[in-house]
Amino acid sequence: MATAEAFIPALDEYCLEHIFSFLEILDQLNVAKVCLEFKTIIKRLIVNKEFDFNTIYECTSLPFAIETFTEYGSIIKKIFMQFDAVEDMVPFYYLVPEHCHNIEEVQFNFPYYVDDEIMEMMFKASKNIKVLFCNARELYDGHSLFISELKELEALNIKENRDVTGMHLNKLTKLKDLNIQGCTEFESKHFIDICKATKLTKLNITECLQLDGAAFETLLETQTDLEEIGVSHCYPNANIDIVTRLPKLRHVFIKYLCQRNGIHKESDLINLLAKYHPDSIDTLVMTRPENLTKALRGGVLKFKNLRKVSFLADEDLDDAFLSEISRNCTNLEEVDISESENVTNEGIIELVKNLQGLRRLDLRRCDQFDQSLYAKLIEVKTECNDFKHLKVFVWGTQFNQREFESCEKYLSFKKFVEVSFDFKY
Repeated sequence: MATAEAFIPALDEYCLEHIFSFLEILDQLNVAKVCLEFKTIIKRLIVNKEFDFNTIYECTSLPFAIETFTEYGSIIKKIFMQFDAVEDMVPFYYLVPEHCHNIEEVQFNFPYYVDDEIMEMMFKASKNIKVLFCNARELYDGHSLFISELKELEALNIKENRDVTGMHLNKLTKLKDLNIQGCTEFESKHFIDICKATKLTKLNITECLQLDGAAFETLLETQTDLEEIGVSHCYPNANIDIVTRLPKLRHVFIKYLCQRNGIHKESDLINLLAKYHPDSIDTLVMTRPENLTKALRGGVLKFKNLRKVSFLADEDLDDAFLSEISRNCTNLEEVDISESENVTNEGIIELVKNLQGLRRLDLRRCDQFDQSLYAKLIEVKTECNDFKHLKVFVWGTQFNQREFESCEKYLSFKKFVEVSFDFKY
Protein backbone atom coordinates (compact mmCIF):
# COMPACT_ATOMS: atom_id res chain seq x y z
CA MET A 1 0.00 0.00 0.00
CA ALA A 2 1.32 3.46 -0.90
CA THR A 3 2.59 5.54 1.98
CA ALA A 4 0.86 8.88 2.43
CA GLU A 5 3.28 11.77 2.64
CA ALA A 6 2.57 15.17 4.13
CA PHE A 7 4.56 18.29 3.54
CA ILE A 8 4.52 21.57 5.46
CA PRO A 9 3.58 23.50 2.28
CA ALA A 10 0.44 21.34 2.06
CA LEU A 11 -0.92 23.04 5.18
CA ASP A 12 -2.97 26.13 4.49
CA GLU A 13 -1.53 29.47 5.56
CA TYR A 14 -3.82 29.80 8.58
CA CYS A 15 -2.62 26.47 9.99
CA LEU A 16 0.96 27.55 9.41
CA GLU A 17 0.30 30.89 11.07
CA HIS A 18 -1.07 29.10 14.13
CA ILE A 19 1.96 26.78 14.27
CA PHE A 20 4.47 29.59 13.77
CA SER A 21 2.81 31.67 16.48
CA PHE A 22 4.26 29.31 19.10
CA LEU A 23 7.83 30.01 17.97
CA GLU A 24 10.11 32.54 19.64
CA ILE A 25 10.83 35.66 17.60
CA LEU A 26 14.31 34.50 16.50
CA ASP A 27 12.92 31.20 15.26
CA GLN A 28 10.19 33.08 13.40
CA LEU A 29 12.76 35.30 11.70
CA ASN A 30 14.75 32.25 10.60
CA VAL A 31 11.62 30.48 9.32
CA ALA A 32 10.85 33.57 7.25
CA LYS A 33 14.06 32.98 5.29
CA VAL A 34 12.84 29.61 3.99
CA CYS A 35 10.42 30.92 1.38
CA LEU A 36 8.32 33.96 0.48
CA GLU A 37 5.10 32.35 1.73
CA PHE A 38 6.61 31.85 5.18
CA LYS A 39 7.90 35.42 5.23
CA THR A 40 4.39 36.72 4.51
CA ILE A 41 3.00 34.71 7.42
CA ILE A 42 5.74 35.86 9.80
CA LYS A 43 5.06 39.46 8.84
CA ARG A 44 1.44 39.03 9.89
CA LEU A 45 2.56 37.66 13.24
CA ILE A 46 4.97 40.54 13.79
CA VAL A 47 2.26 43.09 13.04
CA ASN A 48 -0.04 41.64 15.71
CA LYS A 49 2.50 40.84 18.44
CA GLU A 50 4.67 42.94 20.72
CA PHE A 51 8.21 42.96 19.31
CA ASP A 52 10.86 42.31 21.97
CA PHE A 53 13.80 44.52 21.05
CA ASN A 54 16.02 43.08 23.79
CA THR A 55 15.84 39.56 22.38
CA ILE A 56 17.40 40.89 19.18
CA TYR A 57 20.18 42.62 21.10
CA GLU A 58 20.90 39.80 23.54
CA CYS A 59 20.81 36.89 21.08
CA THR A 60 22.03 38.25 17.74
CA SER A 61 24.70 40.43 16.16
CA LEU A 62 24.48 44.01 14.96
CA PRO A 63 24.44 42.91 11.26
CA PHE A 64 21.53 40.54 12.01
CA ALA A 65 19.71 43.35 13.84
CA ILE A 66 20.25 45.74 10.92
CA GLU A 67 18.90 43.12 8.52
CA THR A 68 15.88 42.48 10.76
CA PHE A 69 14.88 46.10 11.26
CA THR A 70 15.48 46.93 7.60
CA GLU A 71 13.13 44.12 6.58
CA TYR A 72 10.48 44.35 9.28
CA GLY A 73 10.82 47.76 10.94
CA SER A 74 8.06 49.37 8.91
CA ILE A 75 5.47 46.78 10.02
CA ILE A 76 6.29 46.72 13.74
CA LYS A 77 3.28 48.16 15.59
CA LYS A 78 4.10 47.22 19.18
CA ILE A 79 7.55 47.20 20.78
CA PHE A 80 9.13 46.51 24.17
CA MET A 81 12.51 48.09 24.94
CA GLN A 82 14.56 47.80 28.12
CA PHE A 83 17.42 50.28 28.37
CA ASP A 84 20.28 48.67 30.24
CA ALA A 85 23.42 50.62 31.10
CA VAL A 86 25.50 48.85 28.44
CA GLU A 87 27.44 50.96 25.96
CA ASP A 88 27.37 48.46 23.09
CA MET A 89 23.55 48.53 23.04
CA VAL A 90 23.51 52.09 21.69
CA PRO A 91 23.92 51.17 17.97
CA PHE A 92 21.02 48.73 18.38
CA TYR A 93 18.79 51.41 19.93
CA TYR A 94 19.23 53.74 16.98
CA LEU A 95 17.90 51.10 14.58
CA VAL A 96 14.40 51.55 16.01
CA PRO A 97 13.80 55.24 15.18
CA GLU A 98 15.68 54.74 11.91
CA HIS A 99 13.47 51.93 10.62
CA CYS A 100 10.29 51.82 12.75
CA HIS A 101 7.98 54.67 11.74
CA ASN A 102 4.60 53.02 12.30
CA ILE A 103 4.77 52.07 15.96
CA GLU A 104 1.46 52.43 17.81
CA GLU A 105 2.29 50.88 21.20
CA VAL A 106 5.53 51.40 23.14
CA GLN A 107 6.63 49.88 26.43
CA PHE A 108 9.82 51.45 27.78
CA ASN A 109 11.68 50.02 30.75
CA PHE A 110 14.35 52.33 32.16
CA PRO A 111 15.82 50.53 35.21
CA TYR A 112 18.70 53.01 35.53
CA TYR A 113 18.18 56.36 33.83
CA VAL A 114 15.90 57.71 31.12
CA ASP A 115 17.65 58.09 27.78
CA ASP A 116 16.34 61.47 26.65
CA GLU A 117 17.87 61.25 23.19
CA ILE A 118 16.42 57.90 22.17
CA MET A 119 13.01 58.81 23.63
CA GLU A 120 12.85 62.03 21.62
CA MET A 121 14.10 60.29 18.45
CA MET A 122 11.49 57.54 18.73
CA PHE A 123 8.64 59.97 19.31
CA LYS A 124 9.69 62.02 16.29
CA ALA A 125 10.00 58.90 14.12
CA SER A 126 6.61 57.43 15.10
CA LYS A 127 3.98 60.14 15.12
CA ASN A 128 1.03 57.78 15.59
CA ILE A 129 1.87 56.22 18.94
CA LYS A 130 -1.42 55.51 20.71
CA VAL A 131 -0.24 53.63 23.81
CA LEU A 132 2.80 54.47 25.97
CA PHE A 133 3.89 52.67 29.11
CA CYS A 134 7.04 54.11 30.64
CA ASN A 135 8.39 52.03 33.50
CA ALA A 136 10.94 54.36 35.07
CA ARG A 137 11.66 56.20 38.29
CA GLU A 138 13.32 59.30 36.86
CA LEU A 139 10.80 60.92 34.54
CA TYR A 140 10.70 64.70 34.78
CA ASP A 141 8.63 67.45 33.21
CA GLY A 142 11.12 67.61 30.34
CA HIS A 143 10.13 64.08 29.40
CA SER A 144 6.48 65.06 29.71
CA LEU A 145 7.19 67.70 27.06
CA PHE A 146 8.42 64.97 24.69
CA ILE A 147 5.34 62.88 25.48
CA SER A 148 3.01 65.83 24.89
CA GLU A 149 4.02 65.85 21.21
CA LEU A 150 2.31 62.48 20.70
CA LYS A 151 -0.94 63.95 19.43
CA GLU A 152 -2.56 60.55 18.79
CA LEU A 153 -1.83 59.18 22.27
CA GLU A 154 -4.84 57.47 23.84
CA ALA A 155 -3.29 55.60 26.79
CA LEU A 156 -0.45 56.80 29.04
CA ASN A 157 1.03 54.92 31.99
CA ILE A 158 3.78 56.76 33.90
CA LYS A 159 3.05 55.38 37.36
CA GLU A 160 5.52 55.73 40.24
CA ASN A 161 7.38 58.67 38.70
CA ARG A 162 7.47 60.89 41.75
CA ASP A 163 8.91 64.00 40.10
CA VAL A 164 6.31 64.38 37.34
CA THR A 165 4.03 67.36 38.05
CA GLY A 166 1.67 66.93 35.09
CA MET A 167 3.01 69.93 33.18
CA HIS A 168 2.46 69.75 29.38
CA LEU A 169 0.21 66.68 29.51
CA ASN A 170 -2.97 68.67 28.84
CA LYS A 171 -1.84 68.73 25.19
CA LEU A 172 -2.81 65.06 24.94
CA THR A 173 -6.40 65.79 23.96
CA LYS A 174 -7.13 62.27 22.64
CA LEU A 175 -6.19 60.62 25.92
CA LYS A 176 -8.69 58.02 27.18
CA ASP A 177 -6.61 56.09 29.72
CA LEU A 178 -4.28 57.79 32.23
CA ASN A 179 -2.30 56.02 34.97
CA ILE A 180 -0.38 58.33 37.30
CA GLN A 181 -0.44 56.07 40.35
CA GLY A 182 2.31 57.01 42.78
CA CYS A 183 3.10 60.31 41.06
CA THR A 184 3.22 62.02 44.43
CA GLU A 185 4.21 65.46 43.09
CA PHE A 186 1.45 65.63 40.49
CA GLU A 187 -0.04 69.10 40.93
CA SER A 188 -3.73 69.91 41.10
CA LYS A 189 -3.51 72.75 38.58
CA HIS A 190 -2.05 70.46 35.92
CA PHE A 191 -4.54 67.71 36.74
CA ILE A 192 -7.36 70.22 36.30
CA ASP A 193 -5.97 71.24 32.90
CA ILE A 194 -5.84 67.59 31.83
CA CYS A 195 -9.44 67.02 32.94
CA LYS A 196 -10.62 70.04 30.96
CA ALA A 197 -8.79 68.88 27.82
CA THR A 198 -9.80 65.20 27.76
CA LYS A 199 -12.64 62.70 28.06
CA LEU A 200 -11.16 59.77 29.96
CA THR A 201 -12.63 56.31 30.37
CA LYS A 202 -9.89 54.99 32.72
CA LEU A 203 -7.97 56.88 35.42
CA ASN A 204 -5.63 55.84 38.22
CA ILE A 205 -4.74 58.55 40.74
CA THR A 206 -3.80 56.28 43.64
CA GLU A 207 -1.30 58.02 45.96
CA CYS A 208 -1.46 61.32 44.04
CA LEU A 209 -1.78 63.03 47.38
CA GLN A 210 -1.24 66.61 46.14
CA LEU A 211 -4.68 66.63 44.52
CA ASP A 212 -7.07 69.00 46.28
CA GLY A 213 -10.79 69.68 46.41
CA ALA A 214 -10.75 71.76 43.23
CA ALA A 215 -9.11 68.88 41.37
CA PHE A 216 -11.82 66.45 42.43
CA GLU A 217 -14.62 68.93 41.68
CA THR A 218 -13.21 69.37 38.17
CA LEU A 219 -12.93 65.60 37.79
CA LEU A 220 -16.63 65.25 38.62
CA GLU A 221 -17.65 68.06 36.27
CA THR A 222 -15.61 66.96 33.24
CA GLN A 223 -15.14 63.19 33.30
CA THR A 224 -18.66 62.03 32.64
CA ASP A 225 -17.44 59.07 30.54
CA LEU A 226 -15.17 57.62 33.22
CA GLU A 227 -15.84 53.90 33.73
CA GLU A 228 -12.76 52.82 35.70
CA ILE A 229 -10.98 54.61 38.52
CA GLY A 230 -8.18 53.79 40.93
CA VAL A 231 -7.93 55.92 44.09
CA SER A 232 -6.50 56.03 47.58
CA HIS A 233 -9.13 55.80 50.29
CA CYS A 234 -8.33 59.35 51.44
CA TYR A 235 -6.53 62.51 50.31
CA PRO A 236 -5.21 65.12 52.79
CA ASN A 237 -6.69 68.10 50.95
CA ALA A 238 -9.84 66.67 49.40
CA ASN A 239 -12.97 64.65 50.02
CA ILE A 240 -12.53 61.44 48.03
CA ASP A 241 -16.20 60.50 48.44
CA ILE A 242 -17.02 62.86 45.57
CA VAL A 243 -15.81 60.31 43.01
CA THR A 244 -18.74 58.06 43.85
CA ARG A 245 -20.99 60.49 41.95
CA LEU A 246 -19.22 59.94 38.63
CA PRO A 247 -22.13 58.74 36.49
CA LYS A 248 -20.66 55.82 34.50
CA LEU A 249 -18.45 54.03 37.02
CA ARG A 250 -18.18 50.26 36.59
CA HIS A 251 -14.72 49.31 37.86
CA VAL A 252 -13.34 50.72 41.13
CA PHE A 253 -9.92 50.08 42.71
CA ILE A 254 -9.27 51.41 46.22
CA LYS A 255 -5.90 51.34 47.96
CA TYR A 256 -6.10 52.00 51.69
CA LEU A 257 -3.27 54.12 53.05
CA CYS A 258 -1.48 52.99 56.18
CA GLN A 259 -2.89 54.82 59.19
CA ARG A 260 0.63 55.25 60.56
CA ASN A 261 1.54 57.72 57.80
CA GLY A 262 -0.37 60.47 59.57
CA ILE A 263 -2.83 61.36 56.80
CA HIS A 264 -5.57 58.88 57.59
CA LYS A 265 -9.11 60.21 57.13
CA GLU A 266 -12.38 58.34 57.39
CA SER A 267 -14.32 57.86 54.18
CA ASP A 268 -17.53 56.09 53.29
CA LEU A 269 -16.52 55.14 49.76
CA ILE A 270 -18.05 51.66 49.66
CA ASN A 271 -21.47 52.63 50.99
CA LEU A 272 -21.67 55.70 48.77
CA LEU A 273 -20.76 53.61 45.73
CA ALA A 274 -23.61 51.30 46.67
CA LYS A 275 -25.94 54.29 46.99
CA TYR A 276 -25.14 55.74 43.55
CA HIS A 277 -24.25 52.57 41.60
CA PRO A 278 -26.04 49.54 43.09
CA ASP A 279 -26.60 47.94 39.69
CA SER A 280 -23.64 49.09 37.61
CA ILE A 281 -20.49 48.24 39.60
CA ASP A 282 -18.83 45.27 37.91
CA THR A 283 -15.43 45.21 39.64
CA LEU A 284 -14.43 46.23 43.17
CA VAL A 285 -10.84 45.81 44.37
CA MET A 286 -9.80 46.83 47.90
CA THR A 287 -6.10 46.69 48.81
CA ARG A 288 -4.85 46.54 52.41
CA PRO A 289 -7.90 47.94 54.21
CA GLU A 290 -7.28 48.82 57.85
CA ASN A 291 -10.11 48.85 60.38
CA LEU A 292 -12.69 48.57 57.61
CA THR A 293 -15.60 47.72 59.87
CA LYS A 294 -18.66 45.81 58.77
CA ALA A 295 -20.57 49.10 58.70
CA LEU A 296 -18.02 50.65 56.33
CA ARG A 297 -17.79 47.61 54.05
CA GLY A 298 -21.46 46.68 54.16
CA GLY A 299 -22.20 48.42 50.86
CA VAL A 300 -20.46 45.56 49.03
CA LEU A 301 -23.53 43.42 49.70
CA LYS A 302 -25.70 45.78 47.63
CA PHE A 303 -23.82 45.37 44.33
CA LYS A 304 -26.22 42.97 42.66
CA ASN A 305 -24.29 42.73 39.37
CA LEU A 306 -20.80 42.50 40.82
CA ARG A 307 -18.62 40.17 38.72
CA LYS A 308 -15.27 40.53 40.49
CA VAL A 309 -14.42 41.39 44.09
CA SER A 310 -10.98 41.51 45.73
CA PHE A 311 -10.05 41.87 49.38
CA LEU A 312 -6.26 42.02 49.21
CA ALA A 313 -4.36 41.64 52.49
CA ASP A 314 -7.59 42.25 54.42
CA GLU A 315 -6.97 41.43 58.08
CA ASP A 316 -10.64 41.85 59.00
CA LEU A 317 -12.14 39.63 56.29
CA ASP A 318 -13.66 36.51 57.82
CA ASP A 319 -15.87 33.55 56.93
CA ALA A 320 -19.04 35.32 58.06
CA PHE A 321 -18.66 38.29 55.74
CA LEU A 322 -17.52 36.12 52.85
CA SER A 323 -20.69 34.07 53.38
CA GLU A 324 -22.83 37.21 53.21
CA ILE A 325 -21.14 38.20 49.97
CA SER A 326 -21.82 34.82 48.38
CA ARG A 327 -25.51 35.05 49.32
CA ASN A 328 -26.01 38.63 48.14
CA CYS A 329 -23.65 39.06 45.16
CA THR A 330 -24.78 35.97 43.30
CA ASN A 331 -23.33 36.96 39.92
CA LEU A 332 -19.72 36.87 41.11
CA GLU A 333 -17.30 35.14 38.74
CA GLU A 334 -13.98 36.13 40.37
CA VAL A 335 -13.05 36.37 44.05
CA ASP A 336 -9.55 37.33 45.20
CA ILE A 337 -8.63 37.18 48.89
CA SER A 338 -4.82 37.10 48.49
CA GLU A 339 -2.94 37.61 51.78
CA SER A 340 -6.18 37.59 53.79
CA GLU A 341 -5.36 35.15 56.56
CA ASN A 342 -8.54 34.94 58.64
CA VAL A 343 -10.67 33.03 56.14
CA THR A 344 -10.81 29.26 56.71
CA ASN A 345 -11.60 26.18 54.60
CA GLU A 346 -15.22 26.41 55.74
CA GLY A 347 -15.53 29.96 54.40
CA ILE A 348 -14.13 28.95 51.02
CA ILE A 349 -16.38 25.89 50.76
CA GLU A 350 -19.51 27.92 51.47
CA LEU A 351 -18.39 30.55 48.95
CA VAL A 352 -18.00 27.93 46.21
CA LYS A 353 -21.27 26.26 47.18
CA ASN A 354 -23.25 29.49 46.89
CA LEU A 355 -21.53 30.87 43.77
CA GLN A 356 -22.01 28.34 41.01
CA GLY A 357 -20.89 30.94 38.48
CA LEU A 358 -17.47 31.29 40.16
CA ARG A 359 -14.63 30.85 37.65
CA ARG A 360 -11.53 32.23 39.43
CA LEU A 361 -10.62 32.02 43.11
CA ASP A 362 -7.34 33.60 44.21
CA LEU A 363 -5.91 32.35 47.51
CA ARG A 364 -2.27 33.28 46.92
CA ARG A 365 -0.17 34.09 49.99
CA CYS A 366 -2.86 32.60 52.25
CA ASP A 367 -0.68 30.29 54.31
CA GLN A 368 -3.66 28.81 56.16
CA PHE A 369 -4.74 26.69 53.16
CA ASP A 370 -3.29 23.25 52.40
CA GLN A 371 -4.06 20.42 49.98
CA SER A 372 -6.97 19.15 52.06
CA LEU A 373 -8.98 22.05 50.62
CA TYR A 374 -8.93 20.52 47.14
CA ALA A 375 -10.87 17.39 48.10
CA LYS A 376 -13.48 19.56 49.81
CA LEU A 377 -13.85 21.72 46.69
CA ILE A 378 -14.44 18.63 44.56
CA GLU A 379 -16.93 17.33 47.10
CA VAL A 380 -19.01 20.50 47.24
CA LYS A 381 -19.08 20.95 43.46
CA THR A 382 -20.15 17.32 43.04
CA GLU A 383 -22.92 17.73 45.62
CA CYS A 384 -24.17 20.83 43.78
CA ASN A 385 -23.92 19.14 40.35
CA ASP A 386 -21.69 22.03 39.38
CA PHE A 387 -19.12 20.80 36.87
CA LYS A 388 -18.22 24.16 35.39
CA HIS A 389 -14.52 24.94 35.37
CA LEU A 390 -13.06 26.69 38.44
CA LYS A 391 -9.44 27.87 38.55
CA VAL A 392 -7.89 28.25 42.01
CA PHE A 393 -4.61 30.13 42.52
CA VAL A 394 -2.57 28.73 45.41
CA TRP A 395 0.98 30.10 45.16
CA GLY A 396 2.23 30.96 48.65
CA THR A 397 -0.09 28.49 50.40
CA GLN A 398 0.79 25.08 51.86
CA PHE A 399 -0.04 23.29 48.60
CA ASN A 400 3.01 21.28 47.45
CA GLN A 401 3.26 21.76 43.69
CA ARG A 402 5.36 18.72 42.80
CA GLU A 403 3.38 16.37 44.99
CA PHE A 404 0.00 17.80 44.06
CA GLU A 405 0.35 17.96 40.27
CA SER A 406 1.36 14.28 40.11
CA CYS A 407 -1.61 13.18 42.20
CA GLU A 408 -3.97 10.88 40.26
CA LYS A 409 -7.05 12.40 41.88
CA TYR A 410 -6.04 15.88 40.72
CA LEU A 411 -5.44 14.66 37.17
CA SER A 412 -8.94 13.16 37.20
CA PHE A 413 -10.69 16.31 38.42
CA LYS A 414 -8.48 19.01 36.89
CA LYS A 415 -11.04 19.82 34.20
CA PHE A 416 -13.50 20.84 36.94
CA VAL A 417 -11.20 22.38 39.54
CA GLU A 418 -7.81 23.45 38.19
CA VAL A 419 -5.05 24.58 40.52
CA SER A 420 -2.48 27.18 39.47
CA PHE A 421 0.87 27.83 41.14
CA ASP A 422 1.53 31.01 39.15
CA PHE A 423 3.58 33.56 41.08
CA LYS A 424 2.04 36.82 42.27
CA TYR A 425 3.85 39.91 43.49
